[in-house]
Amino acid sequence: MASIFMYLQTMCLNALDRPKDSFRVTAVAVTANVVLNILLIPTYGIVGAALATLATMVLNAALSRRALSRSIRVRIEPEPWGGTSSSPRLLW
Repeated sequence: MASIFMYLQTMCLNALDRPKDSFRVTAVAVTANVVLNILLIPTYGIVGAALATLATMVLNAALSRRALSRSIRVRIEPEPWGGTSSSPRLLW
């Protein structure tokens, strides 16, 4: 889910002629990913890498939403996402 929002929001920033904001958000997320990988991989291995990736994807999505909301009104309606978030539970 985080990757969907991360991708869409950074693409919207680029489409609104705000590539500097998109770059800043991505640069912060990349830096956080490198730092978290350095901290987590020696102790937790591949699980640490996965946690670092998840954390930075959520960070990127949150920062890009914040940057995007400065240009346009951003609203995420909960109804359409209810089925999406519950579908992985059906597989188990």
